[in-house]
Amino acid sequence: MATGDPILIGNSNNGSVGFGDSTILSADAAGALESVLLVQPINQSSGNAIVGRSWSAGTAGGWAVAALGDQVWSDGLWAMGRTAVLAQGNELGAVVSGDDAVTATGRLSGVRASASGPDDFGQTAGVGVISSGAVTGVDATGGTTGVAGRGPAVGVQGESAGGIAVQGVSQTGTGVVAQGAVGVAAESSGIAVLATATGAGGTAVSAAAEQGTAVRAWSESGRALDARSETGDALYVTAGRVGVAAWSEQASGVMGSCGGPNPLGILRAGVMGQSDTYPGVMGRSDSGDGVEAVTATGTALRAHADGGGTGAYVTAAANPATGTPGLPLLVQAPATAGTQLPHAALFVGSVGIIGDLVVVGGAKSAAVVAPDGEQRRIYCTEMPEAWIEDAGEVDLVDGKAVVAIDERLAAIADVESYQVFLSPYAPVHAYVSRRDAGSFQIRVAGAKKGAKPVACGWRLLARRSDVTAERFAPYVAGAGPAPTEPAPPLHRIDLGRSQAASHPPLDAPQPVAAPAERPHPPRPQPPSGG
Repeated sequence: MATGDPILIGNSNNGSVGFGDSTILSADAAGALESVLLVQPINQSSGNAIVGRSWSAGTAGGWAVAALGDQVWSDGLWAMGRTAVLAQGNELGAVVSGDDAVTATGRLSGVRASASGPDDFGQTAGVGVISSGAVTGVDATGGTTGVAGRGPAVGVQGESAGGIAVQGVSQTGTGVVAQGAVGVAAESSGIAVLATATGAGGTAVSAAAEQGTAVRAWSESGRALDARSETGDALYVTAGRVGVAAWSEQASGVMGSCGGPNPLGILRAGVMGQSDTYPGVMGRSDSGDGVEAVTATGTALRAHADGGGTGAYVTAAANPATGTPGLPLLVQAPATAGTQLPHAALFVGSVGIIGDLVVVGGAKSAAVVAPDGEQRRIYCTEMPEAWIEDAGEVDLVDGKAVVAIDERLAAIADVESYQVFLSPYAPVHAYVSRRDAGSFQIRVAGAKKGAKPVACGWRLLARRSDVTAERFAPYVAGAGPAPTEPAPPLHRIDLGRSQAASHPPLDAPQPVAAPAERPHPPRPQPPSGG
């Protein structure tokens, strides 16, 4: 019997198709844990300890091996070996029931199940493991992989009345690995998927998709995805195109919140964007505001450029339908009850303008410091045309003098037609005797040679030649939105503080590296199933 079966006990039921059992063994030990049947291969042979085969046919069907434990803490089947349990059936490989239906521990895999035939619903392949429990559907712990499911239909499926459908725990490897048309499908009235990584550098959830969607979360009224980390990143996403694409029908597509003290002194923000040569944060709206910044007492919008860049660059394109140019910048001061409007903008430093400067309903002035220390406004002379002027003083020798027009003035002024105003500082009659493009001449009426020199002031006024300015030209305000009431405050949403009891804080938070210091990780690859 070296190559045969150690024990073969059968009951053929007289050769007919029956429902009896070949052999029934029972243990009834008082006060001791006894085994109904203990069979093991000796000398570490490669044979099987128990081989069961059922020849029953038809819809009734028998079990190849049936092991039942009907007492508290009794095991229906307890097996050890390179393959602890190998079950193969025409419909179900193994049916096990008990307080803990299956408790399997293996050096490589705790439970490995596959189904190749069609299931009751006509699918091309059935389900490898179907488990349901009042507390936990599947609870698996492995040194490498807790639960590994693979199938063209469903990789892992678990059901639970009020507990956890599928739970996988691994100290150094992966808790759950699922591959298939649907890797993991989770539905719950509470938390659909709860993943926790406790080890250093561990990953709670790693999802990768070649062409489809790596993670899809949906919720009827709660949060579709709730991610929390005490010292690391709650959600870290890498992508070949868009890292995070968010859309909302009733609220905000993406909302970020940041608050509390900053003992580590790191850069913090409600929403932070970073890029190498592209915009760090971009906002776009078809008819509303692309980016809206609101603050109560601080600065609503702060733009800063490091390394000699531009703090803020604002442009506006023309309306493609009407051709009306847009308004790049609109700054509105708050309305007050006083007669003087408050500052709409304050520039500290020189201001350069390429184009016209138009003041509507106000005056152009400069503020100078008076001897009493107060700043006083002095106003500009207004004219209906664009004029430029120059002034000076000359001595009339022998009753005459020639004043040369500055070449720099002549380059930007119409010196073919200009005006000269004289102010002689003596009781004489001075007049302009000649006007040329390069100079003009002043003479004293009735002056004789050898007369005492007379000081004379002059003022030249000429139209600017570098601009075209219509006399009393009408002004049309630039296109853009009319001043409106301030936008309503943002609706603040508590991002997870109501679940503080389910997420207790850690005792000693560790420093968090700034995003700029974080190396770009490689794209995660789909893990290999067990």
